[in-house]
Parts: sequence; structure tokens; C-alpha cells
Amino acid sequence: MQSEPPLSILAGKWLLIVEDDVALAGMLEEFFSDLGCLVLGPAGTAVAALGLLAGQSVDVALLDVTLPDERSYVVAERLVELGVPFVFATGHQLLPGYAAPAASVLRKPYRPPEVIRAVEEAFSSHADKTRRRASAAQNAVRYRQGEST
Repeated sequence: MQSEPPLSILAGKWLLIVEDDVALAGMLEEFFSDLGCLVLGPAGTAVAALGLLAGQSVDVALLDVTLPDERSYVVAERLVELGVPFVFATGHQLLPGYAAPAASVLRKPYRPPEVIRAVEEAFSSHADKTRRRASAAQNAVRYRQGEST
């Protein structure tokens, strides 16, 4: 008997959801869980999100920009340090001059397919870059080994 293919490239991957709107956070958790994601959170504050990140590694994140305690930029900076791709979700403008490396911005309000696509693309793009770096490193090792023989 053949097993069915995963519903999403995110199936089995850890997704951190940072969203202070409880109803929206619950819907996001349900959408992504239905795709096979392992959801961490939702976290309603930057402090809560950082606490979750301290105890669990994640593969990708969805960050509401405006949170009750502060903007989620501090969480984004930690994700960059950890090498985790993420998507900002906001109904507002990002701070002038703020540009996180390779972060995409999803404008609120959004529909389920839009948020799912944005998170899948962030994860996929990051995974492609990681594979290319690993391949380049392997090629460099092979080249050096060829030089020494």
C-alpha cells in the first residue's frame, strides 16, 4: 500500500507562530497543524516567543510585527542568529530602515492560502540555500583532496 505524499513541504517541520490576536493565532495553529506542521506556540509576546526558542529549535517562523510588549524584531534577530527563516505578518509598515536578511513581509489581512504559501516559500528558499552551501563545501573538500593526491 502506498503512503500518501505529505500535504506540504512543512509537514513534520517545527513552525513558531508569534501572534497576539488569540483568534487568529488559533486559526493559524489549526491551518498549519492540518498540513502536518509541528506548531510551537502560538506566542502572544516577544518575551514568550524568545522563551519558546530557548527550549525548542524550529525550522521556520511566522511573526506578527506589532505585539503588546514590543515589535517582534527582537525575535527576528534571534531567528537570524539561529539561521531560521521567517515571515513577518503585519497590517502596518515595518520600521524605516529595518530590513531583516531574507525576511518576506505578508500584509494583513491575508487569506489562509497566502500565509501558507509565504511560510512554505520562506522555508523552501532557506532549504535551497542551505543545500547549495553544503554542496559547495563538499566540492571544495573534493577539490582540496584532489590537489593533495
